Amino acid sequence: MLNKSILLIDDHAMFRSGMRLLLLAGMQQVQVFEAGSLEQAINETLQVPDVILLDIQLQGVNGLQGMGMIKRQWPDIPVVMLSSLTDADTVRLCMERGAVAFVSKADTDKKIIRIVKQILSNSTSVPTLGRGFVE
Repeated sequence: MLNKSILLIDDHAMFRSGMRLLLLAGMQQVQVFEAGSLEQAINETLQVPDVILLDIQLQGVNGLQGMGMIKRQWPDIPVVMLSSLTDADTVRLCMERGAVAFVSKADTDKKIIRIVKQILSNSTSVPTLGRGFVE
């Protein structure tokens, strides 16, 4: 995986910092960009990311409502929804709105890194939602 970039959108600065460190430690030659809101991500991200990690519960426009904004800005970029909300209806909504995967904030760092690596490598073996991403 050479020179891949991840855009992490979450309104909790401490979570973003921790997730950024985990992603950098778990993957070689990646850049992690951070944004505290959808508006900040769209207005201030200069480089097109290779994958987006998007929290559902954001200040302002939330992740579910803002999926259309993300898809207009970066139509071909895979979005992984990242949330502490893991009920079946929420997961279903994420997929209906265009997410390629859903991970729980309660998942292990190894699991989250594995899923992001699979997506970045354009793997066709990425499990479908509900079978491999929500356990």
